[in-house]
Amino acid sequence: MKSRRNADPASRDRHARALKALREAAAGGENVMPALVEASEALATVGEMMHTLEGVYGRYDGGPEL
Repeated sequence: MKSRRNADPASRDRHARALKALREAAAGGENVMPALVEASEALATVGEMMHTLEGVYGRYDGGPEL
């Protein structure tokens, strides 16, 4: 999927824009679900989306929230 997406400049641009929009939505405290849907439609992998969210929220360690 990644190789097919990356071979097409329009798909590559849509993918980059979608992950940027996801990052901005998360950083702005907005509902991220619409951005996640767009990212998935832009052929972003679950790992790419979660890495983007991790960059904003940090990694969940399973501990209690303070």
